[in-house]
Amino acid sequence: MTFKYIIGKNGFTIIELLMGTIFLSSALLGIFAVISSANRMTMDAYYEILSSQLANEPIEVFRSFGYEWLKDYSSHQLPDYPLGWNDIADRPFSPIKHPSESTSFQREISLQEFEGTLAGSHGKIQGIKVIIKVSPKSSTNVSRWLSRNYVSAEAIIFDRPK
Repeated sequence: MTFKYIIGKNGFTIIELLMGTIFLSSALLGIFAVISSANRMTMDAYYEILSSQLANEPIEVFRSFGYEWLKDYSSHQLPDYPLGWNDIADRPFSPIKHPSESTSFQREISLQEFEGTLAGSHGKIQGIKVIIKVSPKSSTNVSRWLSRNYVSAEAIIFDRPK
């Protein structure tokens, strides 16, 4: 009995290996780019939501006190909400607690007198316009991740009708 050995192709040529490597590396680079982009967008959204909450916080506090209390706010400022630009930091023994990333932000609180008319109202209405700007500090991780320079919020706290 005679055996014939069939010598077949048992390996790959260098061209096939090179093409496979190029294809695999381009697929992996695409996957890594998608993951990196998703991570960046997630962090941007997180910090934008956090800065939005930090901007709305003083507005809600001021709204709860009302117009009469707010109209001479400069004479009795709350320690957690000073006027002008200030760092956001938790004070010891303060009931207000923020996430740890909040210390990477600074907030500007400004107040303006408002007098005008509203649709359906009779006469002039007085109020105080509260303007809040929150921006990341310059040398923090937040400034690298957040795509906006600042987040702002505004509200008018009206005097009660008499």
